[in-house]
Amino acid sequence: MKTQSAAIALTEPPPLLVVEIISTNWRDDYLKKLADYEVLGIPEYWIVDYLALGAARYIGTPKLHYLR
Repeated sequence: MKTQSAAIALTEPPPLLVVEIISTNWRDDYLKKLADYEVLGIPEYWIVDYLALGAARYIGTPKLHYLR
C-alpha cells in the first residue's frame, strides 16, 4: 500500500480556514484533503455539499469532528 504526504506545500503560514465545494470526487474532499489540511496545520475545514444540501465543519484534529 502506498503512503502519501500532503499534496500541497505551503511557503507561508497556513490559512485559518479552508472552504471547499464538494466535487464529483467527494472521497478526496471528505477523506484525503481533511488529512492533508491537518498535516499542514490548517485549524478549520468546511465542506459544502450542494448535492446533499448540507455542509460539514471540521475543527481541530480529525479525531474530534464537530458536524453542523
